[in-house]
Amino acid sequence: LAHYGLENRVAEINAAAVQAAKRASQGRAKVAGDLGPTGRFIEPLGDLGFETAYDAYAERELYSGKGRRSKKKEAAFLEQLPEAVDRLAAEHGASVLWDEPLTAERRG
Repeated sequence: LAHYGLENRVAEINAAAVQAAKRASQGRAKVAGDLGPTGRFIEPLGDLGFETAYDAYAERELYSGKGRRSKKKEAAFLEQLPEAVDRLAAEHGASVLWDEPLTAERRG
């Protein structure tokens, strides 16, 4: 949405999309959302910072169509987070030591 200057209207646009889908289904189907690609590459392969990509994903994932934070969605997101982080780290030849505290030595 940032490409179109609409990055500050995520919740509003998602809510409108949900309502349009519900009207179109006339109660004959369930409405589900989906996350698509950003169309950009994360640094160092592209110009998108990991933090920005994470924030965009988290905002879309954690807020319901009405723009309110969902504790159920947040719990599901946090449950999936370690797997996603491990996969991302592996893609960059790294690993995450989940059970060890981040000491000054490990920070480098």
